[in-house]
Amino acid sequence: MIMFLLILLFIAFISLGLPDALGNIAWPLMYLDFSVPLSSSSLLFLPAMLGGIISSLIAGRLIKKFRPGWIIAISCFLTSVGMLGISFAPSVPFVILSALTLGLGAGGVDATINDFVAKNFTAKHMNWLHACYGIGTTIGPAIMLYVIQTTGTWRAGHRTVAIIQACLGVIFILTIGIWKKTAPALKERRKQNALKLNPEDVIPASCANPKKAIARQVMAFAVYAGLESIIVTWGTTYFNIGLGNELILSGETATVYFFAFVVGRILAGFIVNRIGLKRIVFIGISISFVGIIMILLSSFSIYFGMIGMALIGIGYAPIYPCMMQQTPILVGKEASSVVIGYQMAVSNLCFTLLPFVTGLFGQYISLYAIPVVLGILAVTFFFIKVVPEFDNCRKESSIVENNPSNT
Repeated sequence: MIMFLLILLFIAFISLGLPDALGNIAWPLMYLDFSVPLSSSSLLFLPAMLGGIISSLIAGRLIKKFRPGWIIAISCFLTSVGMLGISFAPSVPFVILSALTLGLGAGGVDATINDFVAKNFTAKHMNWLHACYGIGTTIGPAIMLYVIQTTGTWRAGHRTVAIIQACLGVIFILTIGIWKKTAPALKERRKQNALKLNPEDVIPASCANPKKAIARQVMAFAVYAGLESIIVTWGTTYFNIGLGNELILSGETATVYFFAFVVGRILAGFIVNRIGLKRIVFIGISISFVGIIMILLSSFSIYFGMIGMALIGIGYAPIYPCMMQQTPILVGKEASSVVIGYQMAVSNLCFTLLPFVTGLFGQYISLYAIPVVLGILAVTFFFIKVVPEFDNCRKESSIVENNPSNT
């Protein structure tokens, strides 16, 4: 029964990824339909981001009052309504309102499932959950391209995904009883998961500082959101316009990144419980830093850039899900629902704002600033997230040595 529930959550995360990639494919047709400038794609993305921030902040409190199944089901319906609204939108204001609704639904699904998996499953499952999101962002564009080719309109693509979201909402309502039936087994599972934690990931009460932990976690999520969003937003542009490579070849670097990203999360799921959350985040950011150096060398050859994008994809892959899994450990299960909401709200904000700021550097200074900004953010992440946690490990070792009876 628990595995069936987990599979449902995996499917929900595939579905969560579907709408996120549709806008990039549909916008070249959408802006013509609504007679707006090509550069005004923020009409679609900013309201969705705002909706995601609002629902992420609210979800933490709703989780304490309602069963996750109900929140996920309602959120799926909100996402479906938003997608349908965009598909039937007669004007720009209707698109903005629908995108806001879409963001509210997607943020609710995202925050609720992340919180549930972080509390009841292991880092392995969290990495595989986020790999499912990557699968969704891969399938979404394929659906949109197929629908455009067969129907000649982008609107049918949004309707198709809206139907998928609505069906998922119905499935969660029909299976709502499973959440209550599995509650005792999940309680026992939480106890077992606590025993399976890598010793380095366990924080003794004497070393715990919830306020500092929350501040570091939120800042780390903000910086990581910048790292991921900049490479997604500006990677192809850097190789194409910045370095003068062909568009198709430059676009292939993005394909390499996303493929490495999904594969990295799947592989991380197999090793994270043995290596530990702290170490795998350290390994991930270190690999990505090597990738950034390779991108700096890509002015000599685009293939350095290909290797760099692959390394960045593999390096980034486990960071977000592992940090999400760490949250209940760092701040406690009672506070984790609200803190996860904060983390996701800040991530959504920085995912939108930091690429914009980086674009200003690229426009007014040079596109070569893009890998430099990535390098600065990677170093910042290292000192915000990695260094303090390994410092805690040294403190823990010192406590154990000075108090052998505690062992």
